[in-house]
Amino acid sequence: MFSTHGVAGLTGGLLVGILANPQMLQYIGTDKEAPGINVTGWLYGNAPQLLLQVEGAAFIIVYNIIATLIILKVISFIVPPRMDEATLKVGDDAVHGETAYAIGAEGE
Repeated sequence: MFSTHGVAGLTGGLLVGILANPQMLQYIGTDKEAPGINVTGWLYGNAPQLLLQVEGAAFIIVYNIIATLIILKVISFIVPPRMDEATLKVGDDAVHGETAYAIGAEGE
């Protein structure tokens, strides 16, 4: 998830601020400049677009962190985060009725 949506999404978003071509407006159905739309990237002489992309990415990252923490906190009220200590010491045999790793059992 992180490598697909986090890294690739962040890279793509920031590259828009660097590589946005002002001639691309002709491909969205208008020959005139659209008022209020900044489509010129840093390589074409407009560094503020890159700053807008960085601000947008920072907002999304902070929003996702806060939303995830809230969701995890709500889940922690419903589902306990781990088993009790006695069950953890016994392991898979107590929970599932079988042993996952038969270390020292010599093929049993």
